[in-house]
Amino acid sequence: MKRTLLFYIFTSIFITSFSQKPFDNPNDNEYLMTKTINLKNVQQNVSGSPYFTEDFQRGSVFKRNIAIKKNVNLRYNASRDLFEIKFNKNQSKVLKQTEDIYVIIDNKQFVYVPYSQNPDINGYFEVLSNGKLSLYKKYNKQFREGKKSINSMTTDIPATYQSKEILFLTNNNGEFTELPNSKNGKIKSFKSHHKQLKQYIKDNGLNINKENNLIKLVKYYNTI
Repeated sequence: MKRTLLFYIFTSIFITSFSQKPFDNPNDNEYLMTKTINLKNVQQNVSGSPYFTEDFQRGSVFKRNIAIKKNVNLRYNASRDLFEIKFNKNQSKVLKQTEDIYVIIDNKQFVYVPYSQNPDINGYFEVLSNGKLSLYKKYNKQFREGKKSINSMTTDIPATYQSKEILFLTNNNGEFTELPNSKNGKIKSFKSHHKQLKQYIKDNGLNINKENNLIKLVKYYNTI
């Protein structure tokens, strides 16, 4: 009788613990908003996607450089500038937007720059290179309304998400400099050592309009 009672107690505890939802952890309010997103709400007749990648990917959430959630399903909504964590097959929740929380997904690190720090430049950025001078990338997805055909000779223009990527240099004081498209413009965006940078580009045959070469240039600048 005693063994039977212990068996039922153990079974009850086991079932209860595994029936908890993924976000029942009381510490979740440290990094999750209360906002819930219905994953079944799919926009119809829209070209493109508001997401950096449409599917959820495995990633980790860090707070003050400590991993607080590992190997969870994440995706970045670049249109609304927020990260979603999958709650179940029908719902996701939103990561808190604060500078002490960052995400690593698909070997990419995304940090949040608050509005109070940069009123004109804020939100999530991918960290391409980190140091006394860092290189950040901003992903923008802007929604454009579609247009109905005005006659039988033309066709409807569907609504679409237009993608844009912007590169920034940022220093330890939180100052951001948007990089122009031209090579010379990029070099001038560095505050100093222009001659050395040009020589480094020449010696190494770098095309700094290519992202991987620009990363090399930023890393070199940090050694000068």
